[in-house]
Amino acid sequence: MQKTWAEDTSPWINMDISYWNALIKGRKPAMFRKKAFLFHQGDPADAVYIVLSGRIRITSYQIDGEEKQFYIAEKGCLIGEASCILGHPHSTSAVAIVDTEVYCIPHVELEAGMKADWELTRTVMRMMCRKNSISFNQVLELSFTQSVQRVAQLVVHLCNQYGVKEDTGAVRIDIRFTHQDVSSMINTSRVTVSNVFSLFADEGILEKVNGLFVVTDFGKLESLASGEEELAL
Repeated sequence: MQKTWAEDTSPWINMDISYWNALIKGRKPAMFRKKAFLFHQGDPADAVYIVLSGRIRITSYQIDGEEKQFYIAEKGCLIGEASCILGHPHSTSAVAIVDTEVYCIPHVELEAGMKADWELTRTVMRMMCRKNSISFNQVLELSFTQSVQRVAQLVVHLCNQYGVKEDTGAVRIDIRFTHQDVSSMINTSRVTVSNVFSLFADEGILEKVNGLFVVTDFGKLESLASGEEELAL
């Protein structure tokens, strides 16, 4: 898929794994099975993680059971660095969405590497800036956009990350997800997300085929995501 205006704000983060060779060379990755936690919010931050394969959900759970997802860590994504650098407990939880392999790097080794290697330090800074861009965009979305636009933006991100263009010109999102998954990422209710998806189906923007969502009018979806076009829910 061609990258769009959404590239820098997509909550799916990946990076060329070779950028981390200084930290992972000679190190054996650890396996975390689906639904296993790498760490919970409030745990001491004594290590960072680099994803080799799979996907990790970075999320926050509230006392009332509500969940807010911040980003999805994919291959090459660094996890937990901010808490380690600040010396604070983890403010979020990290849970494997699928079976996932990660490199676990003690924070003292990360700090020693950053002191000795400017390129490594710059890579860590780039990763932190990328996450900051995502968080900033999420604040803007909550402050200035309505639910239809927020859902459209997330579906555009999914198309860019997992979209497969079909012969008809439609874009198949080649990963399964639920309305609840979407709602927890854009801070709205599952019912609202369900209503927006129904609206998109009525407008001929998307459909569901064999359990996967297919965007049949990507141009209109992108216009809704950018705010150039509006639909009333």
